Amino acid sequence: MVNRWFTERNAANTIISFLALAAIFHLLVLMGIIPYNMVWGGRLESGTSANIFEILALLASVFMIGVVAVHTGYIKTGIGKNISRNIIWIMFVFFIVGTIGNLFSDNIIEKLIFTPITVILAISCYRLAMSKK
Repeated sequence: MVNRWFTERNAANTIISFLALAAIFHLLVLMGIIPYNMVWGGRLESGTSANIFEILALLASVFMIGVVAVHTGYIKTGIGKNISRNIIWIMFVFFIVGTIGNLFSDNIIEKLIFTPITVILAISCYRLAMSKK
């Protein structure tokens, strides 16, 4: 029943949507609109280290959007489904670890907002990686 509603396309669209929002969020942190103590568990000590982490997070978000877009055929490349599926499995593990990290965050907003988001992303990656297409 869940597979009928939560299709590969729905999982992909969920991942792409959340990661696009995450990319915007990272840009807002880089621009100083969102304070850097709201991210990375509130453990960053300076704006310089926050910028490095935020640039890496932004690049990771864009890369993961690309992988999902290639896997689902939104972007046509010569990359095989097995390669993209393996990367999506790595993303699944990444989001599980991120969920655990969010649960131990010192920032209550990060804990309450980003924990459910990483859970949804992990479930969506699992659904996409399990797809037989």
